[in-house]
Amino acid sequence: MPEDKLERRQSPGSFLLRLLRQLMEAAISVLPVAGLVIVVILIGWPQGPELEQQLILATRLVSGLFGIIFLINWFLSDEAEHLPSGPRWILPLLAAMILVSAVFEGPVSAWLQREVHFSVHLVLLVLILGQQVAAAVLRLVSWLPVIENSLLQRLNPGTILFGTFAMLIIGGTFLLKLPNATHGQLGWLDALFTSASAVCVTGLIVVDTATAFTPLGQGIILLLIQMGAFGIVTLTFFLAVITGQGFSVASRVFIRDLMNLENLRHLRLALAFLFVLTLILEVSGAGLLYFFWSRSGAVPDHLLWASVFHSVSAFCNAGFSIFSAGLMDPSAVFNHPVQGILMILIVLGGIGFPVMMEVVRMLKRRLAAPRSRQRWSVHTRLVLVTTLILLAGGTLLLFLSDYPDAGQGIGSRLWESLFNAITTRTAGFNISDMAGLSSAATAVFIFLMFIGGSPGGFAGGIKTTTYALSMLNLRRILLARREVEIFDRRIDEVLCNRAFAVLLFSCLWIFAATTLVLFLEPGLTLLDTLFETVSAFSTVGLSRGITAELTNPSKLVIILTMFVGRIGVMNFLFSLIVVAPRERPLRLPRERIIIE
Repeated sequence: MPEDKLERRQSPGSFLLRLLRQLMEAAISVLPVAGLVIVVILIGWPQGPELEQQLILATRLVSGLFGIIFLINWFLSDEAEHLPSGPRWILPLLAAMILVSAVFEGPVSAWLQREVHFSVHLVLLVLILGQQVAAAVLRLVSWLPVIENSLLQRLNPGTILFGTFAMLIIGGTFLLKLPNATHGQLGWLDALFTSASAVCVTGLIVVDTATAFTPLGQGIILLLIQMGAFGIVTLTFFLAVITGQGFSVASRVFIRDLMNLENLRHLRLALAFLFVLTLILEVSGAGLLYFFWSRSGAVPDHLLWASVFHSVSAFCNAGFSIFSAGLMDPSAVFNHPVQGILMILIVLGGIGFPVMMEVVRMLKRRLAAPRSRQRWSVHTRLVLVTTLILLAGGTLLLFLSDYPDAGQGIGSRLWESLFNAITTRTAGFNISDMAGLSSAATAVFIFLMFIGGSPGGFAGGIKTTTYALSMLNLRRILLARREVEIFDRRIDEVLCNRAFAVLLFSCLWIFAATTLVLFLEPGLTLLDTLFETVSAFSTVGLSRGITAELTNPSKLVIILTMFVGRIGVMNFLFSLIVVAPRERPLRLPRERIIIE
């Protein structure tokens, strides 16, 4: 009996089926890559009409083959049996949509051009790009277990963040070098700087985003901003959630730490909340910007694109603008409703998703049981209190500073001070001339930029909780108390030590970067250079006008500073550790050191 089974297993039919499955797996892996290469060639280089039609036809062929092969391979495999009934049909449904769009793309385009007299060239390009990206995403989903076993369970979180953000920056550099992405020539270092600034949601620029980049280039920058805000790892886990893939315990712990969650119970809900809320706020922000801009005296060119771009840039705390003068453009500098929408988006994007999740959860509980008493977590209370203190104190200090426009009304000065106190949290938009600020106002800017936003959001800086814990720990030392206490709770000593470590290493990095840039650029002043390095480290994007004047070595220093600030100085240092740290089994004798 066992011999009969062995013979049946090795029968020619089973061998051919196994070979067919292997060929289909190879085709499913190769076709999305080939399709993306064709799309990059199609949209990245100028094409003649005949060659363009051939490339479009090639993308349709690739999409159709991928859809057919994916569906056949899916139904022949037993992968669907291990998924819940809901996500089970998501992958074949997406493959079917790719197939249908490839089959009917030509007839629909011809009908639109013939009957509606509507140019569908841009729509075609977007559809083609969507087909190939969807195909690549479908293949990525099937690789999730391999990625999890080969990377997430073998490398430390710092190394993973280092590698994924570096790959995204390098990929963005090549995309920004496409001939159709720029008006004229863009150097490799300038492309790298722009890509790093977008991925790190900083906003520092060495070329004018409005004039140096075409709509394609601006779209690439916006894509890099969005992907850099989320991070590749978070996007990958979101794919796993919507397709019903399971997580190992190690992966769940990793993503919990990445998103600054307290426990593993709400992991899937947190991922869904992150993406759904981001979509809602960015779309709502774009709609409100469109509404107020369209009814203003100075309507910007390409209004819809300007609304979408600035909404995403504000919520992601990126600070990029498609206006040459930034928000000092005539369409925005005196438009208080537009500035108010941007301020709200900046605050929501920088306050952290754990806080917003708890606010939504508390509101639901309050509606369900109005008289019940709910206790807010210490983290949320600490973030909100620290944020309010910094915004109120920063607004007051900037209002009292010697602004160059001191002759303007009190209301206008107060509004400008509030906007600047918010934009330093690390958005990078400006309605004031940074180079014209007084020394006192510049010092306040540097202080607010250094602290930045809150954990679990898109903001940079050392974070509000790090600053608050450091101050609370300092109070503990001055009052000779044993533990840090706040809101009738005590804080673990490990967290306080980590906050001090982040504060110290951040100061050391900024000092080293500032000193190195001053060494490379003897003509710069200390204040301008310190402002630039703090802005880069805290991923703010504000500048006193020296970014474009930096030499290539100084640009590399700023690029590295933006990168370290985005992934976190502790994660960067952990990524450099080759040997895993080991705890010493024995305690050494105690010794005394004199400290005055």
